[in-house]
Amino acid sequence: MAHSHGHDHGHKHDDKNPLTVEIQDLDPCTKKVRVEIPTARFDKELKAGYRDLQKRVPIPGFRPGKVPRQILEKRFGEALEEQVKQHLIEDSLDEALCERDLELMSQPELGDVTGTGKGEPISFEVTLRIRPQFELPELEGLSVVVEEKPVTEEEVDKQVDALCRTRSEYRPVEKGPVEKEDLLVSDLSVTLVTDSGPADEVLYTEEDVEVDLAQSLMVLRLENKERLEIHAPDLGDDMIGLEVGQTGEVDVTLPAGFPVDGGRGQDAIASLKVQDIKRLHVPELSEEWAKELGYDSVDDLRNDVRGGIEEHKELERLRAVEDAALQKVMVHAGPFDLPGDLVSGQAEALLDGRREALKSSGKSDEEVEAELQTMRAEARESAADRIREMFVLEKLAARERVVVTEEEVDAEIRRMAQMRGLPPKDLKAALEEQESLHVLKGEVRHRKTRALVAQAARVLTPGEAEEEYEKAKAERADEGASESKPDAESAEPAAATAGESGAGETKEEAS
Repeated sequence: MAHSHGHDHGHKHDDKNPLTVEIQDLDPCTKKVRVEIPTARFDKELKAGYRDLQKRVPIPGFRPGKVPRQILEKRFGEALEEQVKQHLIEDSLDEALCERDLELMSQPELGDVTGTGKGEPISFEVTLRIRPQFELPELEGLSVVVEEKPVTEEEVDKQVDALCRTRSEYRPVEKGPVEKEDLLVSDLSVTLVTDSGPADEVLYTEEDVEVDLAQSLMVLRLENKERLEIHAPDLGDDMIGLEVGQTGEVDVTLPAGFPVDGGRGQDAIASLKVQDIKRLHVPELSEEWAKELGYDSVDDLRNDVRGGIEEHKELERLRAVEDAALQKVMVHAGPFDLPGDLVSGQAEALLDGRREALKSSGKSDEEVEAELQTMRAEARESAADRIREMFVLEKLAARERVVVTEEEVDAEIRRMAQMRGLPPKDLKAALEEQESLHVLKGEVRHRKTRALVAQAARVLTPGEAEEEYEKAKAERADEGASESKPDAESAEPAAATAGESGAGETKEEAS
């Protein structure tokens, strides 16, 4: 059943022959609507249809416009009546939606249709998916509080140190104990842990296993030459202080990809005999090293690092402004009912992502499902928040006439293609084949809408907001004092404070 989603369809409603409309709420966003169309509307529409046929359809032996209706009825009556019936159903549904200010989320599902219109009214039922109803605030005057975070020298030091570490290298340690963040080469033997303690037999052995204390993991080399990482949170604590030739034991949970089937997902003890120790050598920050990197001096390098941090912080600040401004809009919109199936679908999608992560960590199916069960309420709440934000953004975008151009969609495809290492035309073809270009366009529209809300907001620092709050509070106190004076004395001050009260309200909102 074709149907446009807007309300301004250009139809003229027949007030003399009103519709009979009954609405049943199936859930907050689903309604069953029963509409009865008076026979007078059918007669009027059918008569107009025959007049149109008389003008358009040539019939041998009759002048245009002079063909008797009974002749037309014989030739076209059945088809015309069905056409009128379908037109009246669509028109009356539009009218019912428009009068009740209902916005559709999807195409209506037409149910039972009874009556021909000839001597008996046409009645039909339709199931509608309705967008949630809520009010949006005006963006003008919206104020948010976002803290400015200047770059500190400690942050620059940390980033410079990280840059130095990118040029670091591991060097062999001739003698001495294992230290934090060392890289070891060790012989590994794995023994399962049973209810009564360690098993009698060794499950798995491998020589020259890489042990990265900085990352708390062991790296196995499988037969297919793939790497298998086994994470062990206590790895560093258990190995620090050992020397070459000594053995340490570490508690681990064997991952899903472990080469022995019986060990996957099981608790075990990994015994590691140290064969070699390598220690990270980080180059010293110096003028010479800075010049090797293409800088004039260490100060030049630090200034470049500082600029990068400032850019990152500005992006974070803009995102914080977007989040705070949109949150204010959503608070104004208040709580509103959401389609239950959308919330359930989004929650399941979140849980599916978590399920894959848990499986890859080596947990059994039973353990995964048990853990997911504890997350369901949180996932549903998170899903509801996302869908609520989606509806608010869509309504804002419609009201503010946010439009996404083909150039903007193509630019987003190029950005995505670059990140994935694909030719843009191949990615676009794939999106078209999956019929998901409209999803991408919607994401760009949401992003533009968030930016629009942020641009309209007045941004205050916490200090500025506190100052405005105190000023507004003082103004209200002065206003209250002036109103308590005799009318003759307070007339002039009252007129002055009246003009200030609106500003006071704005400042209080900012706090």
